[in-house]
Formats: sequence, C-alpha cells, structure tokens
Amino acid sequence: MISQSTKQVLYKLNDRCEGVLKGLKDLVQIHKQMNAQVDWKVENDPTFRLHLHKAYIHIVAITSWQMNGEVFHVMAPEIRAAVKALDPLVQEYLPQELSKKKRNRHSFLYQENDLKCFAHPTLFSLSNTRGFGGFGKTGYVRYLSVAYTSLSQLMLAYACAIRKAAKQFYPASIDEIDNLITKEASLMQSLDWDKIMGCLKHEHDISH
Repeated sequence: MISQSTKQVLYKLNDRCEGVLKGLKDLVQIHKQMNAQVDWKVENDPTFRLHLHKAYIHIVAITSWQMNGEVFHVMAPEIRAAVKALDPLVQEYLPQELSKKKRNRHSFLYQENDLKCFAHPTLFSLSNTRGFGGFGKTGYVRYLSVAYTSLSQLMLAYACAIRKAAKQFYPASIDEIDNLITKEASLMQSLDWDKIMGCLKHEHDISH
C-alpha cells in the first residue's frame, strides 16, 4: 500500500511533468512565431536552424501526450532524439561535467543511461518495475523522477537554443523565454529532493 507521503511525492512529480510539458508548448509557440516573422539563419553556423527544427519536431510529439504511468515509454525515444539535435547548440550553457570534452556519451542528460530501458524495451526490461522501464505495480517514484528531470533538462536546453536565435532575430520574445527558464529552474530547485530520495530508497527496499 502506498503511504500518504509517497502519494504526495507522486502527485507533485506528476504535476511538475505536466508543468514542463506546458512550458515546452509555450516554447514551441515562440519557435513557430519566430519562423513566421523572419526567414532567419545563423551565418557562422549553417546547421543551427536545421538542428533546432529537428528538436522542434520531436518536442511537438512529446507535448501531444499527457503524463501517466505508461506514456514515458513513447516519450523517451522522442526526448533522446530532441536532445541529440540540441546538443551541439547548447554546449556553452552546460556544466563542465556534461560538456562534450568531459563525457563519453552523446547526451547532455544526467540520466541518459536511465532512458535506455524505456527507449529500447526488451522482454526482460518490460517485466521490471515502472522505474526501470517495466510495467510492474511498483517503481512509480523513480519513473516520475526520471521523466521529470529528463523533460526539465530538455525544456531548459530548448529554451537556451531558441533564446540564442531569438536574441538576434526575434528579440521581442526574449523576456518570455527568460521567464520560462527562470520559472522552471526555480520550481526544480524548490522540490523537496530529500523527501523524493527517501521515497526512492523505500521503493527500492520493498522491491528487493
């Protein structure tokens, strides 16, 4: 039986996932408006707009779903594809440990390895708990933690990439983009991560 404390964590994480999806939708609209207003291109980086458009396609797919206990299995491949497209555009914003010079993976996501079981399920992984890519009846805290942090990192990267282009070609949107970045960063920091980690530990203990 799920404790009241765990239920509160699940509700909060699910709410934050929905909040990030809303933020991604807002960024998609800014991206569309910029494309409609100006025929822009970054002179010193001819692939910038192409990479941003590739990310846009996958993010539109992500934002077409609502968060539930199954949807992350179809979100994860789209997140990985969007991240791969954005990666070369946001190197200057990444912490040192996630820069291309410091990592042996193609992704700036902290939990890239955690997405593999969702993006590439096997008969074995599908028998696991929810948090490890399966359809078991436990593991929802880990499932939503991985979903939220992945979506949040994607949103912040997309916002930074759009801002970089908008600064030159669509400055009217800068304040809105900055507000979205500041709000999401603040909301992520305001979560009770100690409580979440406690629920994750409890979840791990009861599944072993």
